[in-house]
Amino acid sequence: MTARFCLRAGPGFLLALAILLGGAWLAGCQHVLVVREADTHRRLLVGFLAPGEKFAMRFIHSVDRLPVYDEFRFLDGTLVLTGTRCLSFGAGLGYTGEGVLTGENGWDVIAGMHRRVGALPLRVGTVADHTIIYRGREVHLNRYFRGQTLVHLEVKRLLPGVLPGILKGDVLYAGARSR
Repeated sequence: MTARFCLRAGPGFLLALAILLGGAWLAGCQHVLVVREADTHRRLLVGFLAPGEKFAMRFIHSVDRLPVYDEFRFLDGTLVLTGTRCLSFGAGLGYTGEGVLTGENGWDVIAGMHRRVGALPLRVGTVADHTIIYRGREVHLNRYFRGQTLVHLEVKRLLPGVLPGILKGDVLYAGARSR
């Protein structure tokens, strides 16, 4: 269900949306995690992010076909890569000396990283199944964007960065499936 479809549902939806966004704003949830399509600027709203809050991106490595988890935190107004874990250092997954490399139950774990990424560009994988793990929920990007689509994972201020897109129907909510 897209935001455009919801807007056709009537004035009740707009009132509920205004109450939700106003309440979130007053509660201090002024930033949202979004995935923005590079070409169309269509956005997927994943959810609110509080300062210091963390989430993960899981994907399947294209060479060794094993899972990789990148851990991010919202710090000082930007996304920061704080760690990664994988079962094998495949192509492109080397240790560059940043953070502390350890082993944990068969996983190679790099903790203590502090790499500011701002907006993270990625191509939605056809094999990778890029999945955002946010507050215990899994958001599979390939359910919202076609494979090989260039997207940017970023944090935006709720107002004015996201509200106009919701009202125009250019913002999808991760609780609803598309395509």
